[in-house]
Amino acid sequence: MQLLLRTRADGVVFLSGDVHYAELSVRKPTQPDTGRPDDLYPLYDLASSGLNQDWPVAPANSERLAGPVHEHNWGRVAVDWARRELELEVRDARGAVALRHVVSLDALRFPASARTVGVTVASHSQLPTAGSEGGSGGAAGE
Repeated sequence: MQLLLRTRADGVVFLSGDVHYAELSVRKPTQPDTGRPDDLYPLYDLASSGLNQDWPVAPANSERLAGPVHEHNWGRVAVDWARRELELEVRDARGAVALRHVVSLDALRFPASARTVGVTVASHSQLPTAGSEGGSGGAAGE
């Protein structure tokens, strides 16, 4: 979480496995101890595993959005750039959809108020021009 907050990386979705079942979890953008917004967007985790093994029981998960899927499964992620959507799926051994969730790509972005934290933007007149010595040397007349 700290890396995401520090880098402000948009569009992060976690793909995981090795749990012998499948599920989709989402971490809401609030601090668990206070319930206040933490400037993150919802973080999705699609866990898919069990190509050749399955477990009949999955541990409790308060962030589970869909699942668990206990039979053999595999995950699928598709991006529809025209519709700006991310499709997260788990399919069973026959290829049938066992769980599916569509997320807007725009929902996987830091709130506008959080995007500029720690960023300083220079105005055009503060930028050095070609041939200047890197000082305040704007164009003539500025």
